Amino acid sequence: MAIQVSIYVIFGGVSALTREQYEAINGFSNSFFGWGGEDDDFYNRVMWSKMSIYRTINDVGRYSSLEHKPAVANPQRHEIVSKGKERMWKDGLNTLKYETLQKTNKKLYIHVSVKISK
Repeated sequence: MAIQVSIYVIFGGVSALTREQYEAINGFSNSFFGWGGEDDDFYNRVMWSKMSIYRTINDVGRYSSLEHKPAVANPQRHEIVSKGKERMWKDGLNTLKYETLQKTNKKLYIHVSVKISK
């Protein structure tokens, strides 16, 4: 039996924020590697910052998932999410360490490839 979940419960996949909004929530956590939890943590950061989520109607925003190998689930994801509020200002943009490998200007976005230091 297929599981159906309301789109109003799910947050992740594709999200759009301004630079100011992204900086206001300290971006994504750097604690997540492997699959799972990063979207829940990101949603929490948006909610803790009292931001609103606007969902478009289906004919405005659509996307398809590309074929890919399933990622390995992060066994610590639930614990990391549960401690998200205490980490929000100690783990994110302000602690991110990376090296830019390639930067390509596209019509609607800039595609940046990076090497992330754990």
